Amino acid sequence: MNTNLKETGKSAAQYYTKVWVDKETWMPLKYEMYDSSGNLTAKVEIWDLKVNSGIPDSEFVFNIPGDAEIKTTG
Repeated sequence: MNTNLKETGKSAAQYYTKVWVDKETWMPLKYEMYDSSGNLTAKVEIWDLKVNSGIPDSEFVFNIPGDAEIKTTG
């Protein structure tokens, strides 16, 4: 807890984000970020997103290089 905020009664700046989501796929389509005064500070829109577009699972397999040093912790 920030004791300075508690002692002065001031609150930290508040930011919020609006997110638009596709009803069928639940994929995010747009984000808007606002500052504490309600001013739009950033906007991201996703256009022409292709999901599962035929990339084989083998593209995502990580193979440890033969000369890599493997360390474990714990």
